[in-house]
Amino acid sequence: MKKWIVFVLAAVMVFACAGAASAATMDDLDCTGWWTAHTPGVEITEGGVEITFTNTTYDSAENNWNGPLWVLYTGSTTVNGEGYAEYWVQRGDNWGWTGNALDNDTETSINTSDPDGLAAMGVTYACSWETEDYLGTLKTGCDGKITASRSGDTVTVTMSIADVTTTVSVPVATGEAAYLSLTGELTTLTNITYETQTTEEPETDPTEQTEEPTTEATEAPTTEATETPTTEATEAASTTVTLDDVDCTGWWAAHSSGIEITTEGVKITFTNTTYESAENLWNGPLWVLFSADEPVVNGSGYYEYWVQRGDNYGWTGEWANFINTAENLDEIEALGISYSTTWGNDDYLATLKSGCTVTITAIREGDNVTITMSLAGESSTVTIPVTSDTVYLAVSGELTTLTNISYTSMADTSPKDGDEMNLILPVILMASAAAMIVVVKKYAVR
Repeated sequence: MKKWIVFVLAAVMVFACAGAASAATMDDLDCTGWWTAHTPGVEITEGGVEITFTNTTYDSAENNWNGPLWVLYTGSTTVNGEGYAEYWVQRGDNWGWTGNALDNDTETSINTSDPDGLAAMGVTYACSWETEDYLGTLKTGCDGKITASRSGDTVTVTMSIADVTTTVSVPVATGEAAYLSLTGELTTLTNITYETQTTEEPETDPTEQTEEPTTEATEAPTTEATETPTTEATEAASTTVTLDDVDCTGWWAAHSSGIEITTEGVKITFTNTTYESAENLWNGPLWVLFSADEPVVNGSGYYEYWVQRGDNYGWTGEWANFINTAENLDEIEALGISYSTTWGNDDYLATLKSGCTVTITAIREGDNVTITMSLAGESSTVTIPVTSDTVYLAVSGELTTLTNISYTSMADTSPKDGDEMNLILPVILMASAAAMIVVVKKYAVR
């Protein structure tokens, strides 16, 4: 059996969005050991699916991998059934690996400690690892959520549980169905429900917002899939830089200093507190990706690539006539941009007013920058092609204050020794426009 040593990657949250939904429930699952029980497979389509469940890990469990996981596969709807071939297995903590449907080698599986190997296979992977008591949280019982959607020959799956989120985009065979099944180890999965989605056009005409950013550029798939990891994941020290608070009294009224986005990647955190007088979902934080002679929004040489609000709405800069996420997704895709978001928090504005933590991760790979923002139970991820040698990200907002702003280079982590190998490698977030999805749910617009 192969169970791989835990590897920590960078944080990112991607969510599936959709229109009309059809809900169903599944029987509880008692995973008494490795690969002992699975849910029926759910086909992943362009409309997408959202799966929720409650995980309760056995009190006797001792390892981070004693929890939930999902498997993406083709063949029959049943794991290990006739024609079964495995694309990917992903644990809840931060460890995943390819199956034989992807690597075509029953003796070799590429896992998340080999990002170059995954990239060569067309897989993108990102993971957050922030919790020191992950296993303890699993034992107390916690809710898990999986969103999955197919775009052409790529399936993107995000799992969130115990403050850990993983997102993986996996190439799948043309014309063949791809299924997702839940399982685990030394854990019970209860309250399992899923909603299949159908894509729909937005019900409203989101035209007003686009006028505002006109500022000066405003292994084999068998029961022995893995080996037991030898230790639990740990975190390394990093260097943190703080920025001044930003009071956003109106649209485009104030911005943070620009933070350069490089191949090392950066993680930005801050607290958003929206004004009590605010009435709209866009009264909250946003970020802007730009190039300029200096890291200043609207400064000399300013050129805007993308603006993204915290709710679920973003748009290109003037270079692409301010095309937005609610109007023409085909045009966005034609520009080489990939965009995904989830939307489901009915108390989003109230959460913003009460004060909430915002996390942004950003990394450059070649001529693409991938940015994920997470706050108030929602997230958005966008991958944008850039032409400038140097690009910056600044945070802003409207009728809100941004405090405790800090950022850390993802490359500031250093390896630590485990029982068999260094457990933590430099954090890498891989993303490419070709491997992401563009899906639509409901839009918060002016």
